[in-house]
Amino acid sequence: MKGLIGFFDILGYQNFLKNNSASESALRVLEIITDVPQRAKKFTKEALIANKHFDDAHETISHLVFSDTIVFTLAYPTDANEAWISNAQTYMAVCSMFLTVGMFEEGLPIRGVIHEGDFITKDMCLAGKAIVEAYQLCESLNFSGLVFSKLLGDRFINLRSDIPTNNDSAFNFTYLAPMNDGSEVKMLMPNFVAMFGASATKQVSKNLEEYVMEIFWAHQKDCPNSVDVKIHNTVKIMRKMLHNNQIHNKK
Repeated sequence: MKGLIGFFDILGYQNFLKNNSASESALRVLEIITDVPQRAKKFTKEALIANKHFDDAHETISHLVFSDTIVFTLAYPTDANEAWISNAQTYMAVCSMFLTVGMFEEGLPIRGVIHEGDFITKDMCLAGKAIVEAYQLCESLNFSGLVFSKLLGDRFINLRSDIPTNNDSAFNFTYLAPMNDGSEVKMLMPNFVAMFGASATKQVSKNLEEYVMEIFWAHQKDCPNSVDVKIHNTVKIMRKMLHNNQIHNKK
């Protein structure tokens, strides 16, 4: 089947397990994940154009959690037109942003990829080329945050007439994403900071560096020097998001 994949990796999870209960953390992660689709449905109906496609996407999305990996899947129906696909992509992006924020607030930073392609899902099993591609891209990101794959990012922009030509909007922006091999790849990123809410965003912006450090240190996690670059990259990306929010709010 063809559809959308949200692939997420919890950063520092193995270190987290050394000092915390695996069962308690797993239950909290499941609580966050199961709440995400309903929050996304509410948001898309209130802040975006309400239509039946969001209801369809809400009913179609599913999730799988395994250790430090979270996967969302949203299969396209065989008769899906471009309008359905565009709204499904928006819904998946909103779900992914709420998950990213929820995990941040829980002190469990994640990195994630939204991808499109062919995959197979049955019961608790996932397989397919698109799953592997999403995994490989996710593992290569050297920051906590969220990206569209190049393939999906280009398609998302083409289907959405409300995204400016410079691709910087209230919810999406292009950015030179830092990779683990030292390279940078220009990608479309969802602005997950927009999901924090006004009061939380104000609090985060007061001292962003301290906030991000507290997230990486939360739950007695160690934060070795090898993680410093990842933290710096995360701060820089979130600062870009806050900057975009300020510009958008002035309009």
